[in-house]
Amino acid sequence: MIRDHANYERNEATISRRGLLSLVTGEGARAHIFVASRQGELLEYFSLTIDYSLWRDHIWAHLDCLYVTTNERGKGVGAGLLAEAIAVARRLGADQLEWQTPEWNERGVAFYLREGAFSQVKMRFNINL
Repeated sequence: MIRDHANYERNEATISRRGLLSLVTGEGARAHIFVASRQGELLEYFSLTIDYSLWRDHIWAHLDCLYVTTNERGKGVGAGLLAEAIAVARRLGADQLEWQTPEWNERGVAFYLREGAFSQVKMRFNINL
């Protein structure tokens, strides 16, 4: 599902099973990943990380991924997933949940706005290290 999500966003996921396992277990765990399934079929997932805002002097949650499989889109499962991500962020003590989606993802943008999210116009920059 992670690779499907990356492909959907016109990108590539290179994480290995081993990398994923170390990301979510043990002392070095840095992410919280939740999946939903029906009769053994994966339907959706989200991953969440915690960061710190110097300006607000508080931790915040980054919704790194929220993905619903093609067959399940438009059926309300995304709203449930987002609600769970918000609940997890609150339990972890975050004062805000932030994420991004590609501008061309019109269905995703419309979904987030319907769910009460607001957007900020910023440019996202990366430097490969």
